Amino acid sequence: MSGDRYRIHPLLQRHAEDAGRDADTVADRAAALTRLVEHYHSFAMARDVVLSSRRRLSTRYDSVSAAHTGPEARRKALDGLDTERLNLLAAVRVAESLGLHDRVWQLCESLFTYQFDRDLFGDLLDAHLAGIRAAEALGDAAVLARMVSQYGSGLFAAHDDAEARVQFERARRIAVECGDALAEQSATEWTGFVHERAGAPESALECFERSRAIIRSRFAPEHRPRPLALYGLNAGRVLVSVGRYDEARPELLAAAEFFRTNGERGNLAKVELPLAELELRTGGADALPRLERVLAVFAELRMRSWQVTALELLAEALDGAGNAEKALLGGRKRRISRWCWDGSGPPRGRIRTAERGPRSPRSPARARRCSCLRRASRAPRRRSTSAGPRPGPAG
Repeated sequence: MSGDRYRIHPLLQRHAEDAGRDADTVADRAAALTRLVEHYHSFAMARDVVLSSRRRLSTRYDSVSAAHTGPEARRKALDGLDTERLNLLAAVRVAESLGLHDRVWQLCESLFTYQFDRDLFGDLLDAHLAGIRAAEALGDAAVLARMVSQYGSGLFAAHDDAEARVQFERARRIAVECGDALAEQSATEWTGFVHERAGAPESALECFERSRAIIRSRFAPEHRPRPLALYGLNAGRVLVSVGRYDEARPELLAAAEFFRTNGERGNLAKVELPLAELELRTGGADALPRLERVLAVFAELRMRSWQVTALELLAEALDGAGNAEKALLGGRKRRISRWCWDGSGPPRGRIRTAERGPRSPRSPARARRCSCLRRASRAPRRRSTSAGPRPGPAG
């Protein structure tokens, strides 16, 4: 195979399996699998810190260094995670089968940003069901609140809004009971997203205001800037949608400045999108060039669902500018991007082929790398769909 990738010959693989059964004890095999889980967790953490500066619960991040730096860092991190995607998901299952509960939830935490931004909702939901079970086994309320909330985020991304709201409320309730301000703030914020999509902007803004109040009153000063910038992004976007442009502009500009400074290009592009809509609605001249910049970033960072949203606005902007031909092209690109995103058109509340991830001629071989890891993880799988199994109510 290309680069440092390799594939074990089937005869050699069979020989290794037979020899392992004869020579290794159960403890030996468990130790080897534990080392594999630890390797993949370290791999994921080193790339997760490239993708996001969000707060993590795992203390293992204290000693993690970024796998890549420089202008190509995010692309290289995504390439590595795409390549090892199946092994990383298998590592979650193996960790669960070995009873490594701390590694299960921490792998989920490390993979969340990658899986969410890449629209790998099936992976996210499968992994976080294991993460919830691990948190329950550990009896750690803060971990459980984060796993439930992130599971809800996957449901929301898959357009199962009703069940997502149930999970966010469960996470919020757990957080309140254990006094976890971070989890309470996050669940409150995500509930706002559900209201926003349901066409209830005032309810969404109320949730975002409650979220900001928690940040200001209960977060340590050094932990406030990023979530406050996210507040500006979210509240500003909703304010633009209801035509409250004078209120939206300062919130969005402040958020843009923060994400520009800390280098989170994905979040900066998310802020630039409602700024472009604001320009479009108010007759500003910067809407089209801003949208083109945003589209380029979403394409580069492989954020397909955001790419679709930007293309929809671009087609509207081009049409409004009197360029019907380009608007038609924008509409075609939007439909193509949407098809690539979910496999068959607009989301219908079901997870389609997007969660299968990037396809390439090498994908089957990639799936066979470290086959011992995947064989150990083999168990009856529950297919992740929006109507699939859900964690029960909080105890």
